[in-house]
Amino acid sequence: MRELIGKSALSEPGVTRSVYRSELIRCGECQKMAPIGIEVIIARREGDTQKVLEHRYYCRSHGLAFETRSEGQPFRCETKNKTDNNNNDAYLRNYMKRS
Repeated sequence: MRELIGKSALSEPGVTRSVYRSELIRCGECQKMAPIGIEVIIARREGDTQKVLEHRYYCRSHGLAFETRSEGQPFRCETKNKTDNNNNDAYLRNYMKRS
């Protein structure tokens, strides 16, 4: 199961980065299996389809390092309700601290 944490546009037109919270992943940095981590997908929209440019998995500790490297912007869900967004941010901060 995976859950969308955040989605952001990159500098190229039509290219987006989607970040998901995923279960049972193998970290691309340390090559260890982790029960929970993040999945990062960079895709380009081509007409009606999307072409995946990059697909990576990170454990908790390397996921935090990825977040700080990626322009320092925290991942946020695109929700209409501000309290849901604040709850998600607090959950993500606590989740990343447990490493």
